[in-house]
Amino acid sequence: RGFVLPPPPPGAPATRRFHLISKGYGNEKITHRTPRDTSKIQLLVTYPEGDQIGVAKPTLPIDVTFASATCMSFTASIDFLDEEGNRFCVPVSGAVDNSQLTLETFWDANNANFQIDEQLRNSHEKPAVLSTVGSGTRSVGPFAGVPLTTPSERELEFRGQNQNALAQWLQVTTPFGPFLGNDTSAMNLAQTLRRRGGKTFVDLVEFWSGKKVIGKTLNISRDQRLALMQTLRQYEALLTHLKSCGATLAGIRPEMLIETEDFTRLARSYARQIEHREVTIVEADRMRGWIALDNDPPAREKRERLAQAAWRATLMQTIKIFVLNRVTPAKSSRKESSLPKESSETQKTTTKPRQSNNGLGGSNVFSVSEQVLLTWLTRHARRVFGDDYPRVENFGSDLRDGVVFYAVVVSHWPAVQDLFAHKMTFPKKETGQSTPGLTEQQCVSNACVVLEALAFARQPYADADVSSGSFVITNASSAERVLFTLFLHQVLPQLTPKTTIAFPCRLGRTTSKDVSLQNPSGVGVTYCASLEGPESAISQFSLEQSVIKIGGKGEAAVRVRCSPTIARAETTDSEDLGRTTTTKKKTGGDSNHERETLGEGLQAEEPPRIPTARCFLVLTSSKEGASSGSSA
Repeated sequence: RGFVLPPPPPGAPATRRFHLISKGYGNEKITHRTPRDTSKIQLLVTYPEGDQIGVAKPTLPIDVTFASATCMSFTASIDFLDEEGNRFCVPVSGAVDNSQLTLETFWDANNANFQIDEQLRNSHEKPAVLSTVGSGTRSVGPFAGVPLTTPSERELEFRGQNQNALAQWLQVTTPFGPFLGNDTSAMNLAQTLRRRGGKTFVDLVEFWSGKKVIGKTLNISRDQRLALMQTLRQYEALLTHLKSCGATLAGIRPEMLIETEDFTRLARSYARQIEHREVTIVEADRMRGWIALDNDPPAREKRERLAQAAWRATLMQTIKIFVLNRVTPAKSSRKESSLPKESSETQKTTTKPRQSNNGLGGSNVFSVSEQVLLTWLTRHARRVFGDDYPRVENFGSDLRDGVVFYAVVVSHWPAVQDLFAHKMTFPKKETGQSTPGLTEQQCVSNACVVLEALAFARQPYADADVSSGSFVITNASSAERVLFTLFLHQVLPQLTPKTTIAFPCRLGRTTSKDVSLQNPSGVGVTYCASLEGPESAISQFSLEQSVIKIGGKGEAAVRVRCSPTIARAETTDSEDLGRTTTTKKKTGGDSNHERETLGEGLQAEEPPRIPTARCFLVLTSSKEGASSGSSA
């Protein structure tokens, strides 16, 4: 009936045990035949209890091991033969990938106590590479000093049970859903995605890829059997499309993605075909495997768990190819170039050169995009804590305490440090110590501070409570922390000022300047502006109006007034930063599905003295449906 090997990283083996069952046969010696193209697919078949099956041993355990030095996805067949040449074919599927979104089960099974993170940290490899002892599929020994554990069938089956972090990411970053219940817990994510013949998932694929899905069903038949066939064909077309784009979905079948009622109808249809002998013996055996998942309530519960795990894997792969892979070294460098320059005092303390983007390829546990994210996290952590801060090397132990995420928010929105630094607990690392010494409670508390700081920066992600802080950051898997990092990488650079507008004026005199706003879309928008930041900055700037309406293809201006009250800038550990926040709403609607922020730096000057106050004009847009934009 076939089985699926859990995906390992390149160079690491994956092993799965299954059993051949004898039904009425005498004693036989079993041999096997693997795919002929061994240069691409190397499968190692072993018999831990011998190769004899029959009356004395009706069940024969067989181990299948696969390893590859390159990323790939495959479906092959292993032929088992008896002494008379009778053949029994067993399909096997597997994948090898270096992305955390694919290696989720492997990482959970082998990095529960961050032992692989420590091996990577001590290996001094750049980029991070885990290596096996030996070579080929026979390499089943220690993996970089850590004994390998292949995820069990139970671990794979229950992988889709906790969907809170994934549902939260979908809720925040997409205009579809809802994916969360009223109590902020995840709804049945599989049920949400497969509703109405998978329309929500099709919408997500089109939203992320920017293209229409070929083969999608436009009008679902009212006849239940025809509707079932249409849904299966649509899922088949979707899986083919995703695989052609680079998704490793060899073990996902359309039968796993349909609704529960449709699966019951499909099982009955398979039973009728077998009863009327409309299919071959091999096809009938495959169908019996699906029928067995609908025989009784425990089987149906197992089928639902398998469906949730399949949907989670499908979502992760779709996010990997359409969202994560858009993070490239070139795009990351352009975002960093727009950051405000460091002050002269900060430049004096800088002794180490900035990390380059060279050498981001070659890791077998992190994709290039994930290494770009790690480099991005390191750059901003050192921007806040100094160049002596250790390099962020993984999405596990290095990010669990929330300190790096806090530093990233502070780097883009400095006012956060004055308001939330006293709430953070920072680890005290001694020389040579690599693991933070924070307790579980302290890590959760830090995670709540990060979520609260994001809400203050007008980029809310989740409620700043213990539950959200736990599943978003502290107790999230490495793959889920990749998603949270991806969210920060998308939204925080929008807070960076695009330019600086100086207000040369003298004490007691008011200077006004207009910031031009353009609406390139054909839909009217409304801007709601407000000043935010320390009182020392807010008191010197004011807005003439707080609501600005712009029609389609129209223009308007935000008038900013500056009335300086001091002749020189106040010296503090962090600069006085105020912000003017402008929230954009679509005319006739209110949505928070997508936000876009542009910024302008404002500074008051009294010639020939230094600037007396600085603040930012922030334009935050919320969009719904058709895209709209703004420029300042």
